[in-house]
Amino acid sequence: MYIHVTAIFFLLIGSVIIYLLGIGSLKAFGVLYTEMLDHFSAGSGNTAWIGSITWFLVHVLAPLASFLCRRYSFRLVSLVGGLMVGCGYFLSGFVTLIELMYLTFTIIGIGNCLSHVSSAIIINSYFKKRRTLANGVMASVGGVAVLSFPSLYRYLIDKYGLSQALWVIGAFVSFVWRAVYFGSQK
Repeated sequence: MYIHVTAIFFLLIGSVIIYLLGIGSLKAFGVLYTEMLDHFSAGSGNTAWIGSITWFLVHVLAPLASFLCRRYSFRLVSLVGGLMVGCGYFLSGFVTLIELMYLTFTIIGIGNCLSHVSSAIIINSYFKKRRTLANGVMASVGGVAVLSFPSLYRYLIDKYGLSQALWVIGAFVSFVWRAVYFGSQK
C-alpha cells in the first residue's frame, strides 16, 4: 500500500497535536490540583486521587485501547478518546462535589488512554523508514507540553476561575480533536 509523503506528514502532525493535548493535560494536573484543594476543601489525599485515577487509567487500559484500534480504526478510537477528554473537562466545570470529580476525570483518563495509544499506533503503522525520527518528534512534543500547559492552565484559572477554565479547556480539546480527525479525511 503506497501512501503519499504529504499524507504521512499530516498523519505525523495530527498525532503530534493529539499527543501534545493528551500529555499536556495530564502533566498540568498540578495546577488544577492546587485550585481543587481550595475549591473543594476536601483535603490533599482526596484531591490527589483525581490525578492518580487519571494516570492509572491511561496506563492500565492501554491493551484495551490497542485492541479497539485494531478492531475499529485508530482514527475512530482517537476521535472518541478526544471527545471523552473534552467532555470530561467540560463536565468537570459543573461539579460541586469532589466525588463527582473522580467520575469526570475517569472519563478524561479513558479518553487520554484511547488517544495516546492510537497516536502511537499511527506512528508505528505508517512510518517504516523514518520511524525513529517520528517517535523522536512525538517524544519532544511531550517536553513542549510539560512546559506550556501549566502556564496555559494558570492563565485560564486566573482569568476565568476554575469552573470556567475547565469549560474552556474542554471546548478547546474537543474542537482540536475534531479538527484533527476531520482534517485528515481524504
